[in-house]
Amino acid sequence: MSSPAKPESSTASHGEGAGTRGWLQALLLPAIIAAGIATYWGAVDRDEHPIDPETGEARSSQFRPRLGVQEEAVRRGSLDRIAVVGEPVTAEDLSRIAQLPNLKTLTIGTFAGSEDDLAALEQLSSLETLHLHDLAVTDEGSATLSRIETLRNLNLDAATLGDEGLASLASLPKLELLRFRSPNVTDAGVAALAKSPALAHLHVIDAKLSDASLETIAAMERLESFYVDGGDFSPEGWRKFLDARPDVHVHVDSLHLPDDPQSRVKHD
Repeated sequence: MSSPAKPESSTASHGEGAGTRGWLQALLLPAIIAAGIATYWGAVDRDEHPIDPETGEARSSQFRPRLGVQEEAVRRGSLDRIAVVGEPVTAEDLSRIAQLPNLKTLTIGTFAGSEDDLAALEQLSSLETLHLHDLAVTDEGSATLSRIETLRNLNLDAATLGDEGLASLASLPKLELLRFRSPNVTDAGVAALAKSPALAHLHVIDAKLSDASLETIAAMERLESFYVDGGDFSPEGWRKFLDARPDVHVHVDSLHLPDDPQSRVKHD
């Protein structure tokens, strides 16, 4: 009786299968990464940004690509923004980021360097939006940021800058939105900021301001919104402000004033 035929060796087919799988993985991996990043930034476009623009607080996100992944996406041209909230950004990281000429938006939740390292950002010729949420930016740091002339939106949530620093920021030719927290800014700083040529949205937190600043801000013709938390303002000061600028959207300590005409207007 003849012996049963032995099955043909599957070594070759296994090798071919492994090779095919490896080829497919190499082909599909960049697409998978790009799709994941697109999902993340799609959430941003639906107002699910990891940093709330009004409160400055971090929002949760199920998918937040690590810095290196975002850098590569910007380098390839599939992204023009980077947001790092869950991991600290080092001075070395910032130096690499500064080599991305197409970057338009940079959000840093925790910065492990010093404000001296911000000078690297002057190389970003397309940067329009910068959010620094835990860096104590001083007058010197503000002077550095004032040299990024492409900036349109600036959020300094833990600044310690004073009136001189605010005067530096006022020189930014395209700055439209400024949000800062600092106990060292006074009415004199706001007077300097009023010279800003493009400022339309201002959010001030914990500054030592009085009714004099309300009068100054009311005279800013381009102003569209004014949010303020803290300050020493009188009811009369607010009445004069609202009479002078009923067109400005105002929040005080995160609330509308009772007499604010804009409280009856629906805002998108």
